[in-house]
Amino acid sequence: MGNSKSTRKVTVANEEPVSNIVLSEVVVKRAKNEVRKPVEEVPIESQPKSVTKVDKLPLPINPESILASLPLSTSLQIRHEMEAQLRKSDQYWLERVAKVKEQFKMTDQKMEEEFQAAVQEATKTIEEAKDPADSYPCKDLRAKVIQCYQDHPQQSLLCSKDVKTFQACIAKTMQTAVENRG
Repeated sequence: MGNSKSTRKVTVANEEPVSNIVLSEVVVKRAKNEVRKPVEEVPIESQPKSVTKVDKLPLPINPESILASLPLSTSLQIRHEMEAQLRKSDQYWLERVAKVKEQFKMTDQKMEEEFQAAVQEATKTIEEAKDPADSYPCKDLRAKVIQCYQDHPQQSLLCSKDVKTFQACIAKTMQTAVENRG
């Protein structure tokens, strides 16, 4: 009973052109091990006769009746469906990648604009911070005072007239700057 080997042979008659084999949904699921038949209890002979238990045996299944009631799919149809799903998935991801690239491009452009604005502001601040000698007020009088001190290092009082003239020029320049601000 359990020691004998049983082999089954399946013969498929292909009536479709283009060498397609027609498979039902049940066969496809069974091949993928998706369909599992419920196992019904088989009566155990070792049980005492006094226990009455009604056990149902599985009815024999006629494969032709199942196949006749199910829509048939050819391997070519299944392949076309899979390719359609792949194309749909590819299209989705291509669109998704394009959106991400566009968002990156916008972010990059915004950051570039902000960077350029920061560079311009820094350049302006640096240029304002530079105080070249040409921009000093009363520079000719300043040079005259410096020269006087260099000419008379031991007699600084001789430069007092030049210092007073320089101080007056500076005071006038400061007064003009305050008036222009207010």
